[in-house]
Amino acid sequence: MKPEDYAVLTKHLRAKMGGRNFLCPVCGSSSWGADGPVASLKYAELSAGPAQVGGGAIPIVLLVCQTCSYTCQFAWLPIQAAHNG
Repeated sequence: MKPEDYAVLTKHLRAKMGGRNFLCPVCGSSSWGADGPVASLKYAELSAGPAQVGGGAIPIVLLVCQTCSYTCQFAWLPIQAAHNG
């Protein structure tokens, strides 16, 4: 992840957390590694007919706890849009 994107991500998470660090829900660590935006998360289109797999994709950012390896993901485009105003 580019340093400027990491800065956008951490600023966004701190704002959502009321200024607090984003803590791992498993071990309580605040030490994270980030990768992204990575290969997009695929989703299925649901309609009246059968589900169409591969209809769209969402760019995501992966966070990995550096203590216990817990992994979480965030949709990148809304974070980027909020940053760009």
